[in-house]
Amino acid sequence: MTNLIAIKPLKDPIIDTLGYDSNDDYCKNFWLPILGPTAFLLLKHLIEKLEENPEGYHIDIGRTSQNIGLGFRIGKHSPVRKSLERYCVLGLGKHNGGASFVIRRSLPPLSNRHVGMLPDFITTKYSQWLSDSDDVTPGIRTRSRASQYATRVLRNRSDKDTEVFFDIEKMLLDRGFTPSVTTEVIEKMKKTKKWL
Repeated sequence: MTNLIAIKPLKDPIIDTLGYDSNDDYCKNFWLPILGPTAFLLLKHLIEKLEENPEGYHIDIGRTSQNIGLGFRIGKHSPVRKSLERYCVLGLGKHNGGASFVIRRSLPPLSNRHVGMLPDFITTKYSQWLSDSDDVTPGIRTRSRASQYATRVLRNRSDKDTEVFFDIEKMLLDRGFTPSVTTEVIEKMKKTKKWL
């Protein structure tokens, strides 16, 4: 059994555009209780690395385990392997054959099956969130997600010159955001000097 695993993006234009950033409160409030802290933290780590390496990369199970504070744990029952399998069961990833997985870059809205996994008090909170979110139009939500994604990509970049916006534009378009939303987000970032 190899300790090296290939991670690639699971490309889904709808979820990539309308899904939730792993840093979004939605994910912290509703996906975290379903995934558990280890799988949630690992997923955030894997997604951040996918943003740095959009075509994919390899992880060493032991080192990745250490990176998220679990110590050097390898083998069939390591937390990293268990988390990857959990993503497959929950629709957040797929086993791609051999030592390869594809992982979603954005988390989808909870399905009824997922909501059924939540404790009662969180289900109540989720129901309240749903009724509150009816007031927010999909266009506003999409712009907000594009802005969050672009800001996070910018934060992870060491080069903060204006050339970085060409890369961000390409990444947003690759994730399925429309050219108008992409342009609007980038212009707003330039105007507010978020890139400095």
